[in-house]
Amino acid sequence: MAREDRGQTDEAAAERSKMINRALSSFSTVLEKDPASAMAAQGIAIIVAEDTLKMNDSQARTNAMEALSILNKVKETFNDGSVYINMGHCHFTRDELEKAIECVS
Repeated sequence: MAREDRGQTDEAAAERSKMINRALSSFSTVLEKDPASAMAAQGIAIIVAEDTLKMNDSQARTNAMEALSILNKVKETFNDGSVYINMGHCHFTRDELEKAIECVS
């Protein structure tokens, strides 16, 4: 829900931040109980990469690289289209357009 809620007010941004923190906490708890949970790992990767368009280029690229590292591991266990879409977004953020297209096609 937090990923899709892009409210423009300060209150909406604060609520979105709370939801993201709750999601991160939930994914972390799942990974503590099941370190092989690809879905939880992908959720964390999405949180890491989220809002990179608002960051400076260097910070966005670093976050995208960290998310790609997680997603590459997720891909080994959870070979689903959503993983490739998320990887494509990360490659796009890093201006790796050929890799981005390769991921989503």
